[in-house]
Amino acid sequence: MGPNPVYNRIFKKGHVSFENWSFLTFTLRLLAGAMGVGFLPTRSRLIDDPFGEVPGLAAVRALNPDITLLHGHAADKFGNTILMPPRGEDIYGVFASREGAIVTVEKIVSTDFIRQNSHLVRLPGSFVRSVSEVPMGAHPSGLNSQGLSGLDSYSEDIPFYVELRKAAKDTDALDAWIKEWILSCKDRKDYFAKLGNKRVHILKGRSHQNAWFYELNSKVPDISARPTMPSPLERAVLASAEVIRNKIRRGPCKLILTGAGLASLAAWVAIYGLKEEGTEVELMSELGFFGFSPRPGEPFLFNLSNIPTCKELDGILTILGIMMSNRRTECIGTLSAAQVDRFGNLNTTVIPEKKMLITGSGGANDVMSTASEVVVIMPQSKERFVEKLPFVTSPGAATKALISTLGVFEKLEGDLDFTLTSYFEDQLPAGRDMAIREIREQCGWNLRVTDNPVRFPVPDARDLATLRMFDPDRYFLRD
Repeated sequence: MGPNPVYNRIFKKGHVSFENWSFLTFTLRLLAGAMGVGFLPTRSRLIDDPFGEVPGLAAVRALNPDITLLHGHAADKFGNTILMPPRGEDIYGVFASREGAIVTVEKIVSTDFIRQNSHLVRLPGSFVRSVSEVPMGAHPSGLNSQGLSGLDSYSEDIPFYVELRKAAKDTDALDAWIKEWILSCKDRKDYFAKLGNKRVHILKGRSHQNAWFYELNSKVPDISARPTMPSPLERAVLASAEVIRNKIRRGPCKLILTGAGLASLAAWVAIYGLKEEGTEVELMSELGFFGFSPRPGEPFLFNLSNIPTCKELDGILTILGIMMSNRRTECIGTLSAAQVDRFGNLNTTVIPEKKMLITGSGGANDVMSTASEVVVIMPQSKERFVEKLPFVTSPGAATKALISTLGVFEKLEGDLDFTLTSYFEDQLPAGRDMAIREIREQCGWNLRVTDNPVRFPVPDARDLATLRMFDPDRYFLRD
């Protein structure tokens, strides 16, 4: 995950315009369109509730697509479609569509099969314009068919994504990639022939419940060969994990919702330590994972190999719209960002002076707007720690702790902005004064420092090993 070279090129040239939405607000727009109500309220944009019940409500306008494309698990010839969880934004876009849906599925089945699995049917055929059998039609994404007889699961094709991302950096290389994988494939049979049987078998094998164990074992030698001292990014992640643990220990939060990248790695390390000591806490991710224990070997936030560990599978509306903001629960959010200011506001959308489009909100604005409190993890530099953000993706009122590659910043009692409370001695010049000076130089605002900043403890070797097992290929921990 990161800035997309293709989008950045067209953004710089002004060929298209972009609207900025979050996971939850976009899903709510589709739901409003499906319900025919014109709009729905949300807490992810800040205005006053006209009834005075909930502060910070806004209305999002209904969205009605002309037509929706959907890949499901199975359907009969009438288009009655089975969709297994997690469901992400679900099928509200189909119900909102003016012309209905064009559906592809792994397998076309009998209507008797549909009746036997009616509890898994999300889409009635009356909303479907056409249905086609396209095995592995979600590729390069994965598909979880666990518990559905006669259908194979398959995992995400990470190398495929990496190849595309590499090609996207150069126009000629991207044109060649599009010609090879899209334009020159006459049909799905051609596409499968290009993928090759070996790749297909590997993807299906990786979806097996215990495949992660064997894959991780092959990477243990490389993990063991890493230096015993943590890198700056590892230091930030491990300190964040300890900050999260301390917050959970003190209560009342018993839920963690994590964003992608460094944020997910910190939450994953934290939750393993908490469970080992007997502290009960549940981990969630935006697209519908609840109560899961992340498996080592693959740091992708929505890695399908984590599905067998979930206590519940649902979608964006339930996780972001209900569980995270429910008045009877307390939830900690963990996020990363491109830029942050002294109040904890985050920018993950655009840096105008560099004419750079970043990644957008994802669920970050929804988390920041409704979580009980948020911990932010990011590398520190003057370009990232800025006095004034050029674009505010997520409001920072809930940000209570900011952990960088140099130290820990916290909002002390009654304060709206951060104070440096501890620093990483092993990542800075010797001596406290020199360390504080370096941290100030890498901060874009006039930083407040507590009277007695402490040296943050060196991370536990076991935590470091756990972290490296979560990202053995160093997609997010690259030096």
